Amino acid sequence: MYSYSLHEGYTRYASLENCPVFITGGSTGIGASLVEAFAMQNARVAFIDIDKEGGEQLCDELAAKGLPRPWFQMCDVSDTGALRASILAAQAAIGDIRVLVNNAANDQRYDTRSMTEEQWHKGLAINLHPAFFCRASGSADDEGPRWRLDYQYQLHQHPFWTAQPGRLYCRQSGYSGDFQSLGDGFW
Repeated sequence: MYSYSLHEGYTRYASLENCPVFITGGSTGIGASLVEAFAMQNARVAFIDIDKEGGEQLCDELAAKGLPRPWFQMCDVSDTGALRASILAAQAAIGDIRVLVNNAANDQRYDTRSMTEEQWHKGLAINLHPAFFCRASGSADDEGPRWRLDYQYQLHQHPFWTAQPGRLYCRQSGYSGDFQSLGDGFW
């Protein structure tokens, strides 16, 4: 396995030791690097991805490096029922999630002038809906994740990510009363 992140010699974060972490889109690329980085911190990592072979290979390679073997399940994040089921299964395996990383994304570039409604809705189902439904699935103690990272960015010809500022505003104002107990660092 190519290590996307050389973590040797970097700071160890005691708060991540045995901390349950859930990552969407973790089989390859940035997601695999995130899985590896949290595993290097001895976190209890669970991740999902549509790439079953890549996910299983990543688990094997991290275990071969002597790192804690992550929990992995194949899941299409655009299927909300499957996403919720994966979150519950991950929590049963690693404990109540304290770090949530929404990394799964549709990286398809579109010419927005010719984008179809179907393409738009499919993009939202992958890039936007999981950010809400992962959090809305909660945890057994109803406090949910302590830290959250929506690892998506805005680029030209990425209309789904261009909608992110509005999404963040709606999420902040809509959740602010529901999760005040988590403190200012939650958002």
